[in-house]
Amino acid sequence: MLLIEIEKMITLPMMPIGEYVTSKLVFIPPNASIQEAARILVESGVQRALVMNRDRIEGIISFKDIGRAVASGKLHTRVKDLAKKEVISIESEESIYEAAKLVDKYNIGSVLVTEKGVPKGIVSRADVLKEFAVYSRA
Repeated sequence: MLLIEIEKMITLPMMPIGEYVTSKLVFIPPNASIQEAARILVESGVQRALVMNRDRIEGIISFKDIGRAVASGKLHTRVKDLAKKEVISIESEESIYEAAKLVDKYNIGSVLVTEKGVPKGIVSRADVLKEFAVYSRA
């Protein structure tokens, strides 16, 4: 059993990020209100969603983004005006270590995981850190 745990600890940084996708993909139209976006996130049980206009990704929005808008009195803001426009993505066969480097380099809360350019899921900073933390406890 100890040998298996040691092997997992050694190989973890090389594991494909696609194996750690925990969030199902949820899409929100760019003209949606922040109230509608919050409702979609709650009903879907996710923390963030892609902002999509037909087949084009226009950004990503999270509960944190919505909370900031509400706190600053921007209650009538549209999702397209609130979403982060630059969506950082990584191919599913890339390593969890590469995903961790992207999250750190761009100081972002999540990366979009794609498979041959097609969105597969979202992996958050917390998802990545949780995997590394499991093996840092000795």
